[in-house]
Amino acid sequence: MISVIIGLGNPGRKYESTRHNIGFEVADLIAAKFDRSFVQTHPDFLYASITHKTKPILLVKPLTFMNLSGKVAVLLKHRLEIDPEQMLAVVDDFNLPVGRIRIRKEGSDGGHNGLQSIANSLNNSAFPRLRMGVGPLPEGVDPASFVLGRFSESELEPVKKSLEIAAESAIFMAVHQIDEAMNRYNR
Repeated sequence: MISVIIGLGNPGRKYESTRHNIGFEVADLIAAKFDRSFVQTHPDFLYASITHKTKPILLVKPLTFMNLSGKVAVLLKHRLEIDPEQMLAVVDDFNLPVGRIRIRKEGSDGGHNGLQSIANSLNNSAFPRLRMGVGPLPEGVDPASFVLGRFSESELEPVKKSLEIAAESAIFMAVHQIDEAMNRYNR
């Protein structure tokens, strides 16, 4: 079961509401549902503590930029004395269409620099991830430019719905097995 939900993104107003920051948006939505605000006591991340069905859950937004997200994952692993299996990484995925989510117990980084950073830093790819569809990547478009762009007007409603489902599924994983969450939420 999940103890820490790490919403990946990039800090700063420049990156707000971009495809790459959808992990931050999930963390923000969960915090809002529990009437919590993020605080900063460490230079590398913001956090909010919530409790769901007596289970404490830590929401984390790394401030190290996407490509160095692993620095925060390792810090949390040691500080909280938890296993990678207890940390859920919430990330964007341009290989999934907007509105889709995919939960996995472990796996490859799929070319995602944030997941790669976490796997490399932990020396372990056996951590759960919740991938949020932000694609498809248009033909001939640079992936970096695409994920740092904003959603189109027609994508906003499916994104809003997928954010709700992602937030619900992340909370669900804190008190249920990941297999149950995969069966219930993968679509």
